[in-house]
Amino acid sequence: MLRISPYSRLTGLSLILMTASHWAGADVLGLTGGKTVWVAELTGESQSTASRAAKQKPVDFNKLALTSEYYSGLWLELEHPLPFVPNIRMSYTNIESAKRVRDTTVVPGGDGIEVSNPQNIDTALAFNNLDATLYYQILDNWVNIDLGLTARKLDGYLDVFYELSEQFPRNFPHSNTELHQIVPMLYGKTQFDIPGTSIYLQAMANGVTYNGDTFVDAEAKVGASLDVLPGLNLGVALGYRTMKLKMINTGNLYADAQIDGFQAEFTAHF
Repeated sequence: MLRISPYSRLTGLSLILMTASHWAGADVLGLTGGKTVWVAELTGESQSTASRAAKQKPVDFNKLALTSEYYSGLWLELEHPLPFVPNIRMSYTNIESAKRVRDTTVVPGGDGIEVSNPQNIDTALAFNNLDATLYYQILDNWVNIDLGLTARKLDGYLDVFYELSEQFPRNFPHSNTELHQIVPMLYGKTQFDIPGTSIYLQAMANGVTYNGDTFVDAEAKVGASLDVLPGLNLGVALGYRTMKLKMINTGNLYADAQIDGFQAEFTAHF
């Protein structure tokens, strides 16, 4: 992954993309949207930066049973034939989990909390992503290439509740860490339309590495579409998505985690 400062060199890249977009672009105005269902597994660990500085134990997602979850998403693309004006893509992924695990041996000990024999551990996690992407079509035929820039708004939290007694549930020490951050990322998408069919292969990625932090969100899929009405095209796709998150110097949350799994998608093009 390219190592850049989050705010530098973006102007130069934008000028390059604007020049390239003069060579290729959409022929007509088009609007495409999609609904995704992501069956994913969350692995890794997380804690507040304060507890990490105090050398306390992080929260282990595997021990807290935050695995094999269903996450949903929506996206919308607006493409046009105007030269030098970028196309727009908006997307949202809802990543939320809430689990209870009964364990008398797991001792997360995060955020200054030391729990010797919890009866139950309740964990609530949210890591929602809202993306705004400006991109240009570098190629637009049976081989399609899009390049651009994404601003990703991260909103999430990590809550851990320890039930030490059946008589006093959820009233004992707990940890709460929130995340609210905007991260600039590079965006790229490549699609190969198989000639003579409605089948396509597509790969898409957002990513950036800077200041010890890494954000990578990539997916690959195979799909097919069909004209069902004049001006309306419906499609389905199946693929695999992986999200890598390593935050050391971003916000007040430390995380070294990965979310990956198969993803189904339903699309409509107008």
